[in-house]
Amino acid sequence: MPFSNEGPGPRKLVMMSLMVALSMGLHFVESTLSLSLAVPGVKLGLANIVTLICLYILAPKETLMVVLLRVVMVGLVSGQFFMPVFWISLTGALASFLMMALAKKSARLTPVGVSLLGAAAHNTGQLAMVAFLIGSLKVAYYWPWLMLWAIPMGLLTGFSAKVAIKALRNTGVNVTMNGKE
Repeated sequence: MPFSNEGPGPRKLVMMSLMVALSMGLHFVESTLSLSLAVPGVKLGLANIVTLICLYILAPKETLMVVLLRVVMVGLVSGQFFMPVFWISLTGALASFLMMALAKKSARLTPVGVSLLGAAAHNTGQLAMVAFLIGSLKVAYYWPWLMLWAIPMGLLTGFSAKVAIKALRNTGVNVTMNGKE
């Protein structure tokens, strides 16, 4: 079977691999924090920092590949692949990615605004999956609380990503990743 000229080149593959590894690492660091004990389901969303960075330095389809690889790899490494927590994580990650990819198209939104919308979509997607898995919409009472927490978490990830994107652009990464290799 001949090699295809389509798809990301070597530089992008390395960058994407690094982003998958970084997002997995941030996910595992976040899982050690006890924030979710205070409010069930609330997390910092550190892996979404990487998703946001990817949206600004890679193409959307490449960012989606990073997101999907992170969720699958975390599921496999943690032993939760195809378990309810995997589906909840996947739904939140996909909802967040889709919202952020659409929001990024607006010239009016900074990475912080895109992140806020992504955090709200992530929480909404996860809650929708929980409702589906338990077969009840009774969990919807929790949605306003999750939206309240989406604001500080979205700000945290948005400002963190904004700083990282600026630093990466100063190194020329943006030109390398968005241009032809």
